[in-house]
Amino acid sequence: MISKNQRVLLTALKSVSKLLNIKFIAHNDGWVIELQKNHNSHYIYGYNFPNNNAAASRLCDDKSAVYEILTKHHLPAVSHFYFMNPKNPNSWNKDVIGSGNALLNKYKSIVVKPNNGTGGDYVFLVNTPSQLLEAVNKIFNRFDYLTISPFIKITNEYRLIMLNNEPLLIYEKIRQPNEWRHNLQLGAKASIVVDKLIVKKLISLSQKVVMSMNINFCSVDIVKVGGQYKILEINSGVMLEKFATQSPANYSVALKIYKQALQQIKF
Repeated sequence: MISKNQRVLLTALKSVSKLLNIKFIAHNDGWVIELQKNHNSHYIYGYNFPNNNAAASRLCDDKSAVYEILTKHHLPAVSHFYFMNPKNPNSWNKDVIGSGNALLNKYKSIVVKPNNGTGGDYVFLVNTPSQLLEAVNKIFNRFDYLTISPFIKITNEYRLIMLNNEPLLIYEKIRQPNEWRHNLQLGAKASIVVDKLIVKKLISLSQKVVMSMNINFCSVDIVKVGGQYKILEINSGVMLEKFATQSPANYSVALKIYKQALQQIKF
C-alpha cells in the first residue's frame, strides 16, 4: 500500500505511464504533470485530466451553476445559492448576511461553503446569525464566492467515478460518529457498494448527470435523503488520495482508474 506521505496521483501515474509507454514529466513540484507520446504532450493540472474540455471542468466545479443546470434538466439536486464577495466591485448580491439570514430563517439550519471548494474544507454548519457572520467572514477571507445550502439529514452519501458515461467505482462514505460531514479527508471510510438495486439507481442518475454536464471524467456525489437520491455535487478533478490509502485493494482500484483514463487520451 502507498505511504500516506506520498501523493497517490503521482505514484499511480508514474506506474501507469510506464505500462502504456508514455513519458511522465512532473512540473511545479508535481502539481502539473506532462504526458508525452508520439511527439505530443497532454497535461494534468492538479487532479484535472485532459479527458474533459475546459468549460465542462470549470462548470462542474461551480456548485451553484451545477445545481441550476441539473434542476433545469429536471434532475434532483441539493439546493446551492450563490453569493459573491461584496468586496468585489462587480458583486451584485452585496447583502450576503441579510440573504443568508433569510435562508437561515427558512431552513433553520444551513451549510455555508466555498462555491468551488473540495474536501470539506471551510464548510460550516450554521444554526444562528452569529455563526453565519463568522462563516461568511472566514470564507470570504480566502475565497471570492460562497454558496449556501439547506442542511439536510443525509442517510447515505455515495461517490461514483465516471469515465465516458460508465462507472469505474461506486462507494459509500461512512462518516465518523462525531462528524456530520461525509468526507474521506475528515475520517470517513470508503465502503464499496454491492447492493445491485442501489448500484442500478446510482448509475442511472449519474449517467444522466454527466450527459447533462457534458463531462467525461469526474466524480459524482449523490446523497440519500428521506428515501430519495439527490446530486450533491460534481468534481471534475478525480482525487483518489484518501480512498487509495485506506487499503491495498483500494490503491489497486485507483491505479486501474487512472490507467483507464490515460488510455482514453489521444496522443
